[in-house]
Amino acid sequence: LSTAEGTRTTAAVGSPVVLTDADGVAETRIKLGDKTGSYQVGIEIMAPDKGFLVSSKPVKIFGFNLVGVVVSVLGGLSLFVFGMKLMGDGIQKIAGENMKKLLQFFARNGIVAVLAGTLVTAVIQSSSATTVMVIGFINAGLLSLVQSIGIIFGANIGTTVTAQIISFNLSGLALPAITIGFLITLSSRRVISGWGETILGFGLLFFGMTMMSDELKVLGEFGSFREAFNYFDCSPVNGWMPFLAVLGAMGIGVVATVLIQSSSAAMGIVLALAGSGLINFYTAVPLLVGTNIGTTITAMLAAIAANRVAKQAALAHTLFNVFGALLMLLLFYVPYGPERIPVFLYFINEITPGNAFAAVPQNLERHIAMAHTFFNIAVVVVLLPFIRQFAMLCNWILPIPNNAPVKITMLEPNLLSAPSIALKQTIRAIKVMVEDSWRMVDTAVNKHFLASSVDEKKFEALAKAEERIDKMQAEVTAYLVQLTRHQLTEPQSELVPLLMHCTNDAERIADHTEIILQLTERLTKTDKKISEAGRKDLKKMWEVLNDQQKNVIAALGSDNPETLKFALKDQRKISKMADKFESNHIDRLRKGNCLMANGIIFIEMLGELEKIGAHLENIAERTPEIQKHYIEL
Repeated sequence: LSTAEGTRTTAAVGSPVVLTDADGVAETRIKLGDKTGSYQVGIEIMAPDKGFLVSSKPVKIFGFNLVGVVVSVLGGLSLFVFGMKLMGDGIQKIAGENMKKLLQFFARNGIVAVLAGTLVTAVIQSSSATTVMVIGFINAGLLSLVQSIGIIFGANIGTTVTAQIISFNLSGLALPAITIGFLITLSSRRVISGWGETILGFGLLFFGMTMMSDELKVLGEFGSFREAFNYFDCSPVNGWMPFLAVLGAMGIGVVATVLIQSSSAAMGIVLALAGSGLINFYTAVPLLVGTNIGTTITAMLAAIAANRVAKQAALAHTLFNVFGALLMLLLFYVPYGPERIPVFLYFINEITPGNAFAAVPQNLERHIAMAHTFFNIAVVVVLLPFIRQFAMLCNWILPIPNNAPVKITMLEPNLLSAPSIALKQTIRAIKVMVEDSWRMVDTAVNKHFLASSVDEKKFEALAKAEERIDKMQAEVTAYLVQLTRHQLTEPQSELVPLLMHCTNDAERIADHTEIILQLTERLTKTDKKISEAGRKDLKKMWEVLNDQQKNVIAALGSDNPETLKFALKDQRKISKMADKFESNHIDRLRKGNCLMANGIIFIEMLGELEKIGAHLENIAERTPEIQKHYIEL
């Protein structure tokens, strides 16, 4: 008793020698091993009374270990997906994070946007990741719908690179690549370790692919297992691919991709099935068309919490792939040549070495990978001239109600995977915080304190505005904390605490609004206003403070150091003015030109303005580092 491969086995025959009964029947028990596959049993019929061999016959018995098969296939798939991710992460380290910026900065032109989407997706090895990032860009107000559609088109082409890589038979390089890649990842240098991750991921990808393929090849020997695939076998019947079987294969591709959440991984399974002989070229192409539709689920889920335009972009991704599926379905029933082969399959067979339609298909994996690539390229070529019309269709299906303003989320969670862009969005949010806080202080000083005006409704509105600033501070801080959980460069890591401090200072500026309003209430209770000399001093100080905030806001997120010089210079002026105006006020008190109660309020008001200037100075002092890292992002 042995396995088909001739390897050692734990299988055994219960009784190696048995006698026939009166009806000529002999029975024995055979214990198969834990390995799934075929076992060869040699049977020899002897005539004991005559002492010679009557006949000898080999028998093949199939053994199936369900747990072992599931563990091997899922284990291989897990290594494949992990290797694919590791390889993408490694390439990103080598190429730098600027690759992801291509999605934003090269989306102005349709063709360039397609190229950017193709390149970025090929690098990060995931069309889902690219489309989710596009959703984030739109939700943050960084991309329009038309620009995003070009990138989505390109992402569908870029995702075919993975299938192209794994369609080459490079399994012999898997273990050496794993060994070499692991050793290189030990380097502390980012780019070198990126090469290590790329090589290690490459090895794990092919090792996982080999695990899946080997297990499926064994299962291919089981007649009952092969029969299960006949239900969606798309081989032509009477010259035509069976329509229901084609739809069934596409449906299986959709479901498999939705469950795995990766079209590249689903394509890996398709290639493994083809390599094991379980599916043919006719069946593989409808399956890959289904994976294209299934991969849109990720963008749809990401767009649920996003704005209307982001939802339209997710819809564009779905419509693109559904249109491609319909186009391919049509081409399945356009025969070509004397053998009446579907025209698209005929074209792929002609441009790819080997014959996928031979009795024993040749180079089938390469044919499937080529079909995947040219299918997506063909759909892009057809739809590219109609990007704007495509956008109008999405807007017609999911219109923005009554031309309502589109909600912009600056701190977009989907951008955390691109730290440089997430940090720029954080700086943008802090800038808005400073602007809003300043408007509150401006209202409190000029509309209420200097005007000696108390308006409970307006005071309540300012209190609510301060609550919004407090909430924004919590959101910015939480966003930066989430960002630290991602892989950051050293400059990016150094920028995080600086931005947290700036957030706190921006929030404290708003806190002074409440104190100024309290001073206003106290002032009105004295039935006297600040003296004219005191009002002039406060207005002079306010003009310098106003100039300071303009320079600080201009310096945030800018690479112009001139604005920063003025901001720091203004703070020195404010400190000197506060001392001078306080001294002037004491002189007025001595001469009896001011009431003591009003004099205390005036001194406190000078202190509040000086504190606001100090918070602006804190932001200004951190701005050089922010500017430095901003340039390096």
